[in-house]
Amino acid sequence: MMSAAFRRLFLYINTVRWLRVSQLCWQIFRRFRPISLTAEPPLETLKPIIFNHYFPKRPQPLTYEFRFLNKSKPAAGEDLNWHPKDVSRLWRYNLHYFDFLHWESFSLEQKILYIKNWISNNPIGTADAWEPYTTSIRIVNWIKFFDYLEDEIPDSFCRSLLNQAVWLEKNIEYHILANHLLKNAKAILFAGFVFDGPAGHRL
Repeated sequence: MMSAAFRRLFLYINTVRWLRVSQLCWQIFRRFRPISLTAEPPLETLKPIIFNHYFPKRPQPLTYEFRFLNKSKPAAGEDLNWHPKDVSRLWRYNLHYFDFLHWESFSLEQKILYIKNWISNNPIGTADAWEPYTTSIRIVNWIKFFDYLEDEIPDSFCRSLLNQAVWLEKNIEYHILANHLLKNAKAILFAGFVFDGPAGHRL
């Protein structure tokens, strides 16, 4: 009978043999390069955002909970645990995507509170929260939501959004490619569209 170690080795070899050389190189690069943002870019102003017309709200059930992958947890507001251990990692990814900013079941005030809470509890590099794919989806969702806030967007929100975009720029998922790379590109494009400054223009 094949041992567990041999099965893992076989699975690893079977996975690696389908990767491109560029993906293997990027995999090695990411293993030895820490994911970090050495210095925060200067705060930049946001251009007027016009996504509301193109991204209407989607109706959601009138419940006050987070429900992902058929598993629900209370939407706890200020006491929200962004890293629950009793759910899968994919569930936590969904929480950090911030798709719920477009749910009609949450109030505007509660959505703003979640963003404030997330910024306070998820510094740069935090596991799950700062995975490039997760960050890409969150950037786009935040930008769409900021359209609802119009001119009342706090500087702390703008700074966090810019930090996420610049961090993502340095951590593009060339080692995965496919839909991950497309999500990275979309997020960077959105950020470059809304920020009016050197970083925004570069993005």
